[in-house]
Amino acid sequence: ARLDELKVEGNRPTNQRVQIAAAADYPIAPVVNRQVGLAAAGSIFGVSVGLILVMIAGATDHRIRYADELTRIADEAPVLSVLPDLAGKIDIAGAMAEAGVHQLRNLIEIQSNDAPATVIAVTSPSRGDGRTSVALGLATSFASADRRTLLIDADMTAPTLTRQLGVQSKAGLCETISNTGDGGEVHPTAHDGLWVLPAGQTRQVSPEDLSRDRLRWLLSAVRDRFEAIVIDTGSMTDSVEAPVVAAAADRVVLVVSRNQHIRQLRRSLEKLKRIGITVPGLVFNRASSCDLDGNRLSIVSTGSGRTVRFVDTPTFVGADTIGRIGGTTDNHDLKQAA
Repeated sequence: ARLDELKVEGNRPTNQRVQIAAAADYPIAPVVNRQVGLAAAGSIFGVSVGLILVMIAGATDHRIRYADELTRIADEAPVLSVLPDLAGKIDIAGAMAEAGVHQLRNLIEIQSNDAPATVIAVTSPSRGDGRTSVALGLATSFASADRRTLLIDADMTAPTLTRQLGVQSKAGLCETISNTGDGGEVHPTAHDGLWVLPAGQTRQVSPEDLSRDRLRWLLSAVRDRFEAIVIDTGSMTDSVEAPVVAAAADRVVLVVSRNQHIRQLRRSLEKLKRIGITVPGLVFNRASSCDLDGNRLSIVSTGSGRTVRFVDTPTFVGADTIGRIGGTTDNHDLKQAA
């Protein structure tokens, strides 16, 4: 029966099977496509949110990223040199770093007014700023300029310089200023005109041994033998020896690396100011390419009876020796300050 009904419906005209439910509405104005406006509004909103996030990140991340920022923050301390980040194009960056270190040495010599045996302490706000590399480069620059140079490792906690020069098994600064041992030894290096006093074997220096007077005694004992003395010491914020070394030196170089915290820099400057050093020289290390525009650099892209001995046996092949203090060569004992 249902099949018969479907056959009957199928034979009916098509227009009789469609019914109009309601009449259509005709638009009285042109239809506007709102997708373009919504897309533009979304783009503006996204860019605005991104800018706000960047501003918030900049306001909360107080780091030094450019040399100009360092100049503004430490306006009383001159930026003596800007050194590049050696990652990447090592040939170009290495040449610029060498030029920057020579520039640093030249400015120090000018500011020292040709004073004999200038003592330069190299420190930093915190560890990892490249302080030891700058100290070694500066000492090498002095030696390359025909200045008899002594490099002293005064970082008692992490004597990186001593390890780099391979004299970690030698007596050094600790034995010189402490009341134990027979004194420290000054060793020649592979670079002509450069000698090193390592940190020492024990590095167990009591607080009473670490004093400005004993360091000054050491410096007075070697001043007449050298034309430049560079001291690599610990950081200002987490070492005991850095303020003492800075107080005994003639000049202080503060190495500040890119991305260093502003608070750490200000703490270091305040600490130096408390010990009477108000204008240290600053070195901006690991600078980005925008800071190396060719304008900053010359190219584009010991107490009682202790002695200091100058050992006769060269530590490095081809190095010269300078005799011995307190031994049979000079027969000249240097007494520590009381």
